[in-house]
Amino acid sequence: LTAPLFDLFGRAFSGRDLILLGGGLVVLAVAVMMLAAESISTFVERHPTIKILALSFLLLIGLSLVADGLGTHIPKGYVYFAMGFSMFVEAINIRIRRKTEPVQLRKRYEKAAR
Repeated sequence: LTAPLFDLFGRAFSGRDLILLGGGLVVLAVAVMMLAAESISTFVERHPTIKILALSFLLLIGLSLVADGLGTHIPKGYVYFAMGFSMFVEAINIRIRRKTEPVQLRKRYEKAAR
């Protein structure tokens, strides 16, 4: 991993360099998550269907991993398209719910006591 793979601006980069850069980026990702946690939490509390969407994404990824483990490859493009389409539909739902009143259901029918 120490052999140079490519040069960029007069500096040679090896596989080890790329791994170290990637690790430094995981640390930046943690910092971004810590800074964004409050606003994301507020958003999810306002839109509880996002929780279900996130759980369905976890199920989709889990199913894909199980299928890969059993020897059936599911192209990642299908998985990403399904996730993107679901997010698109949920974004439309959130916009529509913002502009309209929630649906009011009728009270449950109960027999009169005799």
